Amino acid sequence: MSIGDSLQEFILIDGNKKPFSMVFEKYYRPLVLFTNKYVSSLHDCEDLVQDLMVQVLVAGTSFDSDYYLRNYLYRSVRNRALNYIRSGNVRSKYIAQVDNEDLADNFFDNIVKAEVHTLLYRFVEELPDKCKEVIKLNIFEGLSYKETAELLNISVNTVKTQRARGLKILKKKMPPYMWLIFLALVH
Repeated sequence: MSIGDSLQEFILIDGNKKPFSMVFEKYYRPLVLFTNKYVSSLHDCEDLVQDLMVQVLVAGTSFDSDYYLRNYLYRSVRNRALNYIRSGNVRSKYIAQVDNEDLADNFFDNIVKAEVHTLLYRFVEELPDKCKEVIKLNIFEGLSYKETAELLNISVNTVKTQRARGLKILKKKMPPYMWLIFLALVH
C-alpha cells in the first residue's frame, strides 16, 4: 500500500464527502494570493498553502459547511504566514515594513482582494492567447509596452493593439462592478 492509498482523498463538509481536488482547486490560488499579502516570496506562499492543504487532507478534518472550511483555511494560512515571518532572519526585515496590528486589521480586506484577483484572472484566462499574454504581462506583471513587446517578440504597436482588444473583450464579459474593480487595478 502506498502513502497516497492510505490518505483520505476527500474532505467531509456538512456530512458529505467532497473530493479534495475540488477543494484544492477552489482555494489554492486565492490562498496563495492572500498569503502573498504577508510573505513576499510567491514560492514561500505556495509552500505554506501546500503544507496547509496536506495537513487538512491527512487530518481528515470534517467541517459543518463550506463557510467553516473557508474560514479555517484563511485563518490557518494567515497563522502559518505570521509564524513564517516570526521565524529566522525574515522577522527583522518584515517588522520594519509592517506592524502586526495592521495585518490583523487588513485580514478581511486581504481575503476579498485575493478572491477578486482570482475572479479577474479567470476572465483573463478566457481571452484569445495573444491578448491574454499581453494583459498578464502589461497589467498584472506591470511591464511596459516596450518590455512586453521584447518579451513576446512582437512590436510595441501589436502590444497596444492586443491590450486594447483584450480590454474591450473583458469589458463585454465582466459584470459592471468587476469591470470597475479591474479598471482600478489597471490605473
